[in-house]
Amino acid sequence: MGALLRENVGALNTEITDVCVCCRRPFRAHDRAICTSCGAGFHLAMRIDVVVEECGEVWINDELEALEFGCNRCLDKAGRMEQSSPKEGRGAV
Repeated sequence: MGALLRENVGALNTEITDVCVCCRRPFRAHDRAICTSCGAGFHLAMRIDVVVEECGEVWINDELEALEFGCNRCLDKAGRMEQSSPKEGRGAV
């Protein structure tokens, strides 16, 4: 199963960079998530004490019983973005 996961992630992720796919700012410790849809990195507070402007969301997929991560770029393409002010996680950068 681990090999299958590595193959899928490799197929999705076309470019591994040290900057967020949405805002193009660099990552710091504990603020990077990988989008389930496109495989790119985006800012998301991965700990409760991390202060970061989030560039995506995480939710529970009830069907898969797993967490799913989505960058704002993919959420926008899927029509799942709220058209309000940008969502901030636990404070601004």
